[in-house]
Amino acid sequence: MYKFFENKRIKRVRSRTTPSIDYDVLIPDKRHDFDNNIDKIKSVGTRILLVLKEITTKENIDYFLFWGTLLGAVRHGGYIPWDDDIDIAMTRSDFIKLENHLHKLPDSIDVICMDYGFYKLMDKYSIVSKDGKRGIGVDIFIIEEQGHRYRFHNVHNYYFNYLSKEQLYPIKLLKFENQEFSAPNCPEEILTIKYGDFMKLPPIEKRVFPHLGANIIISDFPKT
Repeated sequence: MYKFFENKRIKRVRSRTTPSIDYDVLIPDKRHDFDNNIDKIKSVGTRILLVLKEITTKENIDYFLFWGTLLGAVRHGGYIPWDDDIDIAMTRSDFIKLENHLHKLPDSIDVICMDYGFYKLMDKYSIVSKDGKRGIGVDIFIIEEQGHRYRFHNVHNYYFNYLSKEQLYPIKLLKFENQEFSAPNCPEEILTIKYGDFMKLPPIEKRVFPHLGANIIISDFPKT
């Protein structure tokens, strides 16, 4: 029920006004530059993150590379070679600020509430998930502010995890796919909480794309 009403509210916010900046033109989709689906997925995901970066920078909203994307930035300088989406985190107060600017996102990107504290920015012109319902996306995890510590609901294991203010701030920049994006102040500490020895590669049999289905559909981006 929460998801239903939250998605209705998001739809209403996005219909407020026509954006003054056409991000489909400013930050063009380049999926057509690539021949294989994995490169297309990584290109589209990075492009969605660049659109988000542009809006959050203009509106003074903070975000952080998180989970597998933070690990990819630290260990690989980009996507983990066998990863297929992008993870970021935002505090609840920053996400509330972002909601006031969701109408500025291009129509090519959907905004969907997946669960409490878990949202997706999703490409409209692809289906890549195992259930055949979701396109290429950027996952947004919400961090709740509790004084000098921060709590977030881990949607993968349903536990609560905690970070200190010093682990998140001040924000630093990390390279990801030849671009710079915002990251927590202490990425190694956060990655250790999640992965333990995060620089150690998993065994070969576990280097698999976690979300991709067998029937991937990546349509051509519509001409502007």
